[in-house]
Amino acid sequence: MQIKRLEIKNCLGIKELELQAGQINLIKGANESGKTSILEVIEKALRNTERRVKFVRDGAEEGTLYVELDNGLAIDRRIKADGKSSISLTQDGTKIPKPETALRAITGAFSFNPVDFMSCKDKEQTEILLSLLPMRLSSAKLQQWFGELPPVNLEQHAIPALAWLAEKYFYDKRTIANNEVKQGSAESSALFEQLPDNYDGDAWREVNIGALWQDVQTARRINDNREAAAAMIRAYKGEHHAVANRYALAIRQERDGCTERINDHYRQLEGQKEGIGREMARIQEQLRRLQEQLTSLELELQNLDARALLQEEALQREMEARVSAMEAELERELEKLVQRQKKAHTYLEEHAHVEIEPLEARARQAEELKGFVPLWDNMQRLQGELVQKRERAAWLDHCVNLARRLPAELLQQAELPVAGLGIDAEMQLTIDGLPIRNLSTGRQLRLALEIARATAGPFKLICIDRFESLDPINQALFFQEIEGDGYQYFISTTMLDRDKQGHYIPQLQVEALGEVGKRGGAAHARP
Repeated sequence: MQIKRLEIKNCLGIKELELQAGQINLIKGANESGKTSILEVIEKALRNTERRVKFVRDGAEEGTLYVELDNGLAIDRRIKADGKSSISLTQDGTKIPKPETALRAITGAFSFNPVDFMSCKDKEQTEILLSLLPMRLSSAKLQQWFGELPPVNLEQHAIPALAWLAEKYFYDKRTIANNEVKQGSAESSALFEQLPDNYDGDAWREVNIGALWQDVQTARRINDNREAAAAMIRAYKGEHHAVANRYALAIRQERDGCTERINDHYRQLEGQKEGIGREMARIQEQLRRLQEQLTSLELELQNLDARALLQEEALQREMEARVSAMEAELERELEKLVQRQKKAHTYLEEHAHVEIEPLEARARQAEELKGFVPLWDNMQRLQGELVQKRERAAWLDHCVNLARRLPAELLQQAELPVAGLGIDAEMQLTIDGLPIRNLSTGRQLRLALEIARATAGPFKLICIDRFESLDPINQALFFQEIEGDGYQYFISTTMLDRDKQGHYIPQLQVEALGEVGKRGGAAHARP
């Protein structure tokens, strides 16, 4: 479907132009001769665009555009001086309803100029290529890929959106996560360096320091008791001898005391006897008078001897009782001494000597090592957090790599509008594996034509302005590329023909080449 015939009246700077179009239509003329006007008029006829405020030629009340296609479709558009317009769209003479909608369904993008594409900056070329791939992200896909909904514009093209996710959003988050891993690892290592070698905090957490020191005290008591028992055993004979001597001395003293008391008693009796004898002598002198008293005294003297004997016997019995008691006490003391010795032997047999130093060393070590438990716990906490941070960093690294990989996967799944389209590791669009800026001029030209064909739509119409910006070699390559490709081209250029006298022809003219209208030749506009 291509333009077969074109009629223009009173549009822009063109008073009247009639053209039997070919596959290639060269619009020639000097600057400001109306070359671009023809391209704008074609766009106006097909899409009713509003590029200029004033479209109707000065002095005219109405501009008319008539476009006849090779499939019998005809477009008749009329524009009033006040800007109001009307359109009639027919197919083999039959009127088609909703003509604007019908035209937009078959026409492509008139704004793309392959020649301009070659001079665009990398970013602009990339945006043009991306526009050919209507890829969009969805919340469901983002959730499926990344496990979250990143703050990305879902209306943005998928590839730059993924590039932003890879090189900015997830990259920055991964950088932060890696820094947190590095910091957490450094903190954990710093704590680890403060711990003793092969330290296990769980092994020391429940150690009872008090019980260990209690073991030390118990060992000390055992050793003290052993020393006391050994001393008791060593001193047994001497102590036994001392006890025996002490009680023997006491018994001897008791016996001697008793004898002394008896002797004292007899001395007292002797004194009394002497007194009685003197009294008897005195009484004998008074015998006659005191015979009765004498008799009484004799009786008393006899009684004294009896009492003395009784007293002696009583003292003997008392002394024997005390000695017996002392001997019994001696037996008890000696028995106690024997029992203590037996207990001392038993204790020594049952309680071996305990080395205090290892127990004290163990208690001190436990006390010291248990003091590291809070440090160990803090290190364990940091290591647990470090595992999570590493998992987070690894996940973000996965997200970065996934976001970098997805554009290529999406391109593989898409129907590519141009051959060789891909994406590199830097997420830059490539053609045949090369960035666009690295392509040869010829390959860039072919790429520009591929884009133009992809955006032309079913109408297959491509309009090219400023064709003269290409050098002669690329112009020749251009014509070689488009020859017989099934698309129709309207090309404006300042390359002027010469008349028979060799003078340039500055006036606007259109040269139709190839089939479509078939008549060929040049059409001249009436200014």
